[in-house]
Amino acid sequence: MAFAPGPRNKAAQIAANPFVTEAPWAANTAYGMGATFSNGGNTYSAPVAFTSGATFSATGLTLVAQGGAAGAAGAAGATGATGAAAPALSFPFTTDATNLTYTITHNLNTRAIKAQVQDLNDSNAEVPGLDYTYPTVNTCVVGFGAAPGTATNLVLAII
Repeated sequence: MAFAPGPRNKAAQIAANPFVTEAPWAANTAYGMGATFSNGGNTYSAPVAFTSGATFSATGLTLVAQGGAAGAAGAAGATGATGAAAPALSFPFTTDATNLTYTITHNLNTRAIKAQVQDLNDSNAEVPGLDYTYPTVNTCVVGFGAAPGTATNLVLAII
């Protein structure tokens, strides 16, 4: 049995597997088949077209990604902090202009992840040139070459 590889370039992969979270769920809104949206930190997909009701109901929807638990706040000037509850694959943190490393706690229970840091102040642009280590199955340490600015709003995205 031969393995047939998928598309080799990113644009073709996205076209072959379009998964885009459109927006947070909204009441009385028409959603097309395959539409994805978030509600309460979770991401859902609609297997068939439907119009939402006045209140959210997950009946008939496919749970794609479950929201993670809130992480513990770090001490000021410590090795970073996780934010409030966030989707399971994104973990916000804020820099302090002093530290070169920040430990971000996630809930994935594995080291088999690929992480990247995105700058929320710059259209979620990826921050290049960082080092990533995974000391435990629920932590990622992000290393910067030089201390980033104070209160730079970043998010660790697990991809």
